[in-house]
Amino acid sequence: MKNLGTFKKSAIFMAFLLIFAFSVKANYVFTPMINPDPDHNILNDVAGCDQNHMMSVGQYGTILSGDGVNWTQMASPTANNLWRVRVISPTNAWACGLTATLIHYNGTSWSLVTIPGATEDFFDILFLSANNIWVCGDFGALYHYNGSSWMTVNAGIYNVTYASMSGVSSNDILLISDLNTSPYTGEIIHFDGTSSTVKQTVNGTPGLNAVYSDDNNLYYILGSNGIYKYNKTSNTIALASSSVYGYIGKVGNSLLVCGGNPDISLYDGAATFTNIGSYKAVSFYSPNDPANVYFVGAGNGSGIIHLDMTVGIDEQPGANNHFQAFPNPAIDQINISCKAAGATMAIDLYNNLGQKVAVITEPEKISGEKNVPFNVSDLPRGLYFIIATVGNKSESQKLLIE
Repeated sequence: MKNLGTFKKSAIFMAFLLIFAFSVKANYVFTPMINPDPDHNILNDVAGCDQNHMMSVGQYGTILSGDGVNWTQMASPTANNLWRVRVISPTNAWACGLTATLIHYNGTSWSLVTIPGATEDFFDILFLSANNIWVCGDFGALYHYNGSSWMTVNAGIYNVTYASMSGVSSNDILLISDLNTSPYTGEIIHFDGTSSTVKQTVNGTPGLNAVYSDDNNLYYILGSNGIYKYNKTSNTIALASSSVYGYIGKVGNSLLVCGGNPDISLYDGAATFTNIGSYKAVSFYSPNDPANVYFVGAGNGSGIIHLDMTVGIDEQPGANNHFQAFPNPAIDQINISCKAAGATMAIDLYNNLGQKVAVITEPEKISGEKNVPFNVSDLPRGLYFIIATVGNKSESQKLLIE
């Protein structure tokens, strides 16, 4: 009888999860934006310091600035293809591209920056501080800016193309590369400020082109054979998924990937992808706001697509008669006003992937009204759902944490 009771409880819980999955879902809304330079709609990258200060770069030296509503063509000092852009502030941005192209924005205009002796194609920029900027590229090209001048860094590995990099200091930079000669394998290289060490070789996998990490230990590396997870501490690498994408980043609680098939998908960090749109996007930027994600690429008409991941959120049918959470949006704490007239209530918090992230209250009998404070300051910004189970029924409320 005890096992039967446990089975019934599990069945009720699974039924609740199914109801939750089908009654609380997002309708992802993609909207093409107007490109002021429609003849040049092949864009390679987009970045920003906030939603009001975004920039996108692409073919033929194209540079666009965006304020969340409109995009404006900017005067460019180059006709070379631009590959990467980094926006540090409204008055400080960098972009790089083919044939050693490096340009800087000072808040008024873009200007060419010459690195003595540089001829390689540049593919990525790492901004650590105003006096600590790195550029990498073809044939092991690695250059450093110390606040006054650019210098060549002899990292010791030259037969590679550095496609992307990530790091937290000058003596801790991870570079993603391909060998320029047969067998054309991908390599994960660590630079310690003096020399480079090949940490892992991804055999038979050319085309490693992006790296993402939000903790400087677990890295997601994207290549032509799929997505790899690299643990820097244990120096281990594993193929996480054979699905092929070209760019990865986090928005709120969600990992987003784009550049494959063509697909834009939510990624659970393991092996599950949920396709939310089919656009030829190669990069995206968001001010960590699920309602405002900006994709750029080719074949999207304008080359710029806006994604709102919160429009059309369908909540549990029926009014919330037993609880109300405020303030909403919240920053550091919410208060939940409960009234259940003697019924048993339990309250949980879910993210926008349907995963439980917190137990707000254990099941307890509520007599009259009760106020429940809950700290949300440690949770990533984004969209959540508060689910209250009252007896054998459930109610939900959207919560936005800013």
